[in-house]
Amino acid sequence: MKSFIKVLKMIIESFIRVYKVSPFSVLLMLLVSLTGAFYSYANIYFSKLLLNSIVEMNKNIITLSICSIAGFQLIKLIIDFISSLQTVKLSIRFSKKVMRK
Repeated sequence: MKSFIKVLKMIIESFIRVYKVSPFSVLLMLLVSLTGAFYSYANIYFSKLLLNSIVEMNKNIITLSICSIAGFQLIKLIIDFISSLQTVKLSIRFSKKVMRK
């Protein structure tokens, strides 16, 4: 139990340090996590819709499903790219602050 509390304190301290260096990065990482979770569910839903439309031969819904899946993938790709870029910038800034101390 003591080791769990120790690890929890380290997590909180690390979070506070990272938040002090770049609050935008912390918010962006939360956005990436939420987007990833939502993307999974949306992808499942639109894949189901696409398969049902193929069986029913409903061309309008097939097109809508394909466009929706592609749109979600594009949005996720852009958010992941921004997140990766921000992570690199954050680690550079964090390492500079740690090296100064």
